[in-house]
Amino acid sequence: MVSDDAYTSAQRSSQADITLSISSADAPTVSMQYVTPKRMNPSSSLKLLGLVGSVKTTSVNCSWGVDDTSVDLSAVASTPVAFKVSATNALIGTLTGTTGTSTLNFALVPFSLRERSTFTFTLSCLSDSSVLVARSSLAVTTNGQPLPGEFIVVPDTGTALNTSFMFLSSKWFDEDLPLSYHFGFVSSSSLVTLQSRSEISYGNSILPVGDAASNFILQLFAQIFDVMSAQTTAYRLVTVKNAVISTSFLSDMIFAELSSSVLSVDNTKKIIGISSSILNSVDCSKSPNCTALNRSPCKDVANTCGVCVSSEWMSGESSDTGNSACIRRYSSQSTTSNSAGASPVDPIKCSDPADCKGWKQCVLGLCQIVEKTCPGDCSGHGKCTFYDIQSSVNVKSCNLGDFSCDVRCECDTNPVKYSGLTCAKSYQDWKESQALRGQLLLGLQNITQAEDASPESLSSWVNNLNSITSSTDEISSDAVSTVENVLETIVSNMQTIKLSDSTTSILLGSINNYLISSQVPTGTSSKKSTYKRRLTTDSFGSESTNASSSSAYSDSMLRTRNLLDSLCESYVIDMVSANSNSFYFLYCLTPFTSFIVSLLLLPS
Repeated sequence: MVSDDAYTSAQRSSQADITLSISSADAPTVSMQYVTPKRMNPSSSLKLLGLVGSVKTTSVNCSWGVDDTSVDLSAVASTPVAFKVSATNALIGTLTGTTGTSTLNFALVPFSLRERSTFTFTLSCLSDSSVLVARSSLAVTTNGQPLPGEFIVVPDTGTALNTSFMFLSSKWFDEDLPLSYHFGFVSSSSLVTLQSRSEISYGNSILPVGDAASNFILQLFAQIFDVMSAQTTAYRLVTVKNAVISTSFLSDMIFAELSSSVLSVDNTKKIIGISSSILNSVDCSKSPNCTALNRSPCKDVANTCGVCVSSEWMSGESSDTGNSACIRRYSSQSTTSNSAGASPVDPIKCSDPADCKGWKQCVLGLCQIVEKTCPGDCSGHGKCTFYDIQSSVNVKSCNLGDFSCDVRCECDTNPVKYSGLTCAKSYQDWKESQALRGQLLLGLQNITQAEDASPESLSSWVNNLNSITSSTDEISSDAVSTVENVLETIVSNMQTIKLSDSTTSILLGSINNYLISSQVPTGTSSKKSTYKRRLTTDSFGSESTNASSSSAYSDSMLRTRNLLDSLCESYVIDMVSANSNSFYFLYCLTPFTSFIVSLLLLPS
């Protein structure tokens, strides 16, 4: 106890206590160490290290605990919470050399601890008779995301590539200053950067057209970070109406902007994000009721519904998108051969689509198996044909649920030559779109060489790459090599920078886009259906891949594959990191994904 001098009028005092526990001389030594900082973000995985030594009895039973009953360690720990340590160091876990000390790893999955709180974690060791013999504790404090402020965008309505929108974040608060800000817009579920993370809380930019299916609404975002990178995201909706934009006009704008942005990473990112979003916009005015088909809205392929609404549903098409209904995975399937005139025996009468089972659909009051349809019905500029996947030879019919065959558009050549997956563009426009995407890829490659790698920059590279390559038929053979270089840079930085779950999934989509682009012959709309399914999507049916059909890939992609494999190997060694890393689960432990990537990235 400490108090004021007895002769002063003030009688202030302060007291501190410490409790000592006397252990037996035969008790083991128990200590703990921080692996992650003792003040951490809840979005990170907490990691601690326990050391148990000098075990003189037969064995002791050690376990981890926490002083907060709301934290159930058995549910949120990615490592065992109990161990048996023997006197001979026969630990069910990891041992440290020959020092006689056992190492106990402890890790929690991200978001296990509430923010702005302090938790005391304890490692306790008990004898076989459940008598406490040794214990050690450490306190961990969690950071919190910046507290709410304002995100303002003016005006709230404008025209694509014409109106300049001003955005501002203000009145955000956090004890860990300074705050920094990242601005952008949402495109096909990806976050596209308009202004990279910096301490500047305002900016302005032109914008791409909004979602036509939602009255041209475009979602803008502001991410606000504290100095520990805890972040919160605010959104604002604006209306960005369409403008008549020719491919040549867009080409001139991109060339001018990229030329003037040679020394500006931020401006280059902005033009890449806006331009790729415009190139990816499609006409959905004639798409069916996608909700009734259990599909997401039309957004990637002209007048064609998106993927099935969840993993509970599956598509009978060979690609993810389509205008046929998705059915529940546990429904009985009706897979027929690709011979002409295949039809079900004893058709069942129906008045509603729900009356029909498997791949059958209600047509003219009867449940019937129907043929697959081409994306966007070839935009009225081509003929939908069927072909055998293995031989690529045309066949007379291809029914839903039959994965031995697929559909493709044969685009018109007279009086106007059309090209592309859906024959939506004239050959001239299609070639110009290829050139534009090639320019954007070169700009992205320059960014990856000029910008320092960080979680934010790596995420923006992945999002931009996925956006540029989303129309795989518009990636030329020359541009494929640029994609390879960007992928190699991204994957090499993954050795030290962890990607979020969503960014990891987008990266696998970008690799998928690369694989498809590498298989599409220049000037055609066809592609091998074997490569159509996304790497993160379960395959259905008897899809197979022939290694001899794969072309010899560049040294860059072989290095990328080796880097991906080395990441998996590092997680096998360090399972503490693996258990909290989405890449480990989405790539390393996914048989379909690892099989396809490993096979296709090998030369024939």
